Amino acid sequence: MRILRTDFTLTEARVLFELGREDGLTATTLRERLKLDAGYLSRVLGRLDSISLLTREQSASDGRSQSVHLTGAGKTAYATLDQRRLLGSMAAIRELLGDPSVNDPFVLRALGPGDGGRARRRPHLGSPHL
Repeated sequence: MRILRTDFTLTEARVLFELGREDGLTATTLRERLKLDAGYLSRVLGRLDSISLLTREQSASDGRSQSVHLTGAGKTAYATLDQRRLLGSMAAIRELLGDPSVNDPFVLRALGPGDGGRARRRPHLGSPHL
């Protein structure tokens, strides 16, 4: 399954999102956050590494630990995913709320001259003052 019209699987996209938000995570932290099997995460990181989206560095203090970093191409891929996620969310909200250009009875706008006075003269709206 590919996600957000990209060549990434859901798991690959999740890894890119985690690293895009917090670069330099350890593989162990990624595994715990994403609740992935260590072997599966290793294969996912290997694929993303093979297409130059991330690098893995051995920890100087603990040779068993690797920190994972996005490359420039990885940051670009993350930005693309994030932008498409936001656009998809905006489209879903627009669909739920309906198309505002279709004869909406209400228009949201900034207050203009005289708007405060109109609100004060409407006793059915509650307090006579704003």
